[in-house]
Amino acid sequence: METILIKPVLLELVKQGIKTSTCRNGIRTYPLGKTILKSNVSEDFVYIEITELKYYKFKDITDEIAKTDGFKNKENLIEVMKEIYGDITPESDISIVFFKLSLWKPNFICQYDISLIWLLFISRVIIININE
Repeated sequence: METILIKPVLLELVKQGIKTSTCRNGIRTYPLGKTILKSNVSEDFVYIEITELKYYKFKDITDEIAKTDGFKNKENLIEVMKEIYGDITPESDISIVFFKLSLWKPNFICQYDISLIWLLFISRVIIININE
């Protein structure tokens, strides 16, 4: 499963429902659907569903895009992107990942979990047989 890293302050905006997209330098090909948006400095994360990918030149970022990304205007977004991606130019390709918060949680049952469940079941059967 794809994991997208993000600054903690921006992750909080996602949790509040303010940030519904993220801009990435370069052409990114994230699959549409469920994924994880994770802090780049801690274990904090949220589940999201990527709904759309759009591609622009850096110079073509609009106020509308900036607002979905949690910024007041495109100037604020451009400033932060230059901070993150120092080598970005007006002609740089930008990927905009649109998403929504997801209530989905992955199913993490692994072989260990199945073995443990089986062991508990067998133990219960043995205990019942001994007590009879």
